[in-house]
Amino acid sequence: MRKNTSTTRVLADEHGSIAGFYTLANTALDVSQVPLDLFDREVPRYPPPTLTLAWLGIDARYRGRGLGTRLFARALADGLRAFETVRFVAVVVDALTEANVAFYESQGFRRVPGTTNKLFLPASTLVAVVEE
Repeated sequence: MRKNTSTTRVLADEHGSIAGFYTLANTALDVSQVPLDLFDREVPRYPPPTLTLAWLGIDARYRGRGLGTRLFARALADGLRAFETVRFVAVVVDALTEANVAFYESQGFRRVPGTTNKLFLPASTLVAVVEE
């Protein structure tokens, strides 16, 4: 049975080999983890809808070519298209390494309070960045 909770996009080379991919999933952020500045310092009553960049990967043979950055940009652009139809408060990522955390922070993501590797980008920032 298909759950229909995520979409994966694949980047293939000219021979059909997978060079990279990303997965976007509709999610909700636990109320205990909600950054209060997203809701005028008030804790929401229900888990707010979010969009999670669940996976982003590049095959080792293709690293160093800027494909990860291009896929990341494409994922955010897809996120903006989704936002135009179904609103969410933020894009969320779970960074696997400190290097990943540093990358996402350099892109405007902020750490979710009380977590070590969960970061978020407010939807208002997504709209501003992608539309530039």
